[in-house]
Amino acid sequence: MAAATAKYHNVANAIRKGYVPTNTCAELPGTGGMGYHYANPRLSSDNRLDPLHPEVLVYAPRPHGSRQLAALEYFKADDDQQLSTNKDRHVEPARPLPEVSEAEKAGSPGLP
Repeated sequence: MAAATAKYHNVANAIRKGYVPTNTCAELPGTGGMGYHYANPRLSSDNRLDPLHPEVLVYAPRPHGSRQLAALEYFKADDDQQLSTNKDRHVEPARPLPEVSEAEKAGSPGLP
């Protein structure tokens, strides 16, 4: 999965692949920032989960205004839209991203 999503360490690549940039950093009051969420409308609406194609990329702010890929988010609409049912709800355990190699940083302007 790291190889498949390495291209998204470069924000420009994510935008070219259909992720919509935002200048709003999502925040949770009392906890802090949750990053910039770049959603891909096509992937968010296909109702499929594919580990190699996340619906949302989350970027953390870096010094001097750059952004670093911090998380991948997956989204699938609840089929029946009923909070009382769970059979149609998919849950994937969270996993941290591996460290970015020096070679990946060199190919991604915006990473420190």
